[in-house]
Amino acid sequence: MSGATSKTTGHGRFSPRKGPRQQRSRVTVESIMQATLELIKKDGFAGLTTTKIADRAGISVGSLYEYFPNREAILLSLYESTSSRVANVARNVIVEILDMPIERGIPHSIDALLALHSTNKLILLDMVTAVPELHLTTHPISYDSLMRSAIATYLQNFGVQMSSKELERRLFFLKQIVMGCIRQYLQHPPSQVSRRDFIEDLSRILVPYVKEVATQR
Repeated sequence: MSGATSKTTGHGRFSPRKGPRQQRSRVTVESIMQATLELIKKDGFAGLTTTKIADRAGISVGSLYEYFPNREAILLSLYESTSSRVANVARNVIVEILDMPIERGIPHSIDALLALHSTNKLILLDMVTAVPELHLTTHPISYDSLMRSAIATYLQNFGVQMSSKELERRLFFLKQIVMGCIRQYLQHPPSQVSRRDFIEDLSRILVPYVKEVATQR
């Protein structure tokens, strides 16, 4: 690893030095991000250094440091961009199921979320445990916080009338059930539970709960 790992609890030290304003700068930043992704797919997080990233991106370390102060800043930017991109897809899924019966909408959304997490597992799930100093679970642009917003949108579509405290309670359980089950299934896949089983059984848990919430007026 190049440089000492930060002990700072915030994200200040991990912020990019500057944003890419010109086309050439955007290409450089994109090449840095892509090189980082390729390296962690190949070798994991432990041996990742700014020198390796720069070599992979075809630029000098000095050029890399113009945009990012350290490898943690690159990883954080990669996490933010991935979270935002995946959350946009998840929001589109929510829009798709708004007019579906709950019995159809819930399995459809679980299927889509499982696919999104499976495709982006390295960044959304593995990075959280591999680089704990980034405090990704509490990051404002964490996927969890964006998913909470998407679930709230779904519930509000039913015209649910409840206090803010009650809504927060419902959102807490729905998010924890959905995200917790998906994480566990992808990180520690049980041999006796197929993908189809996972979607069907989780739907059996969620459909009655969502129906009960949807009938509150």
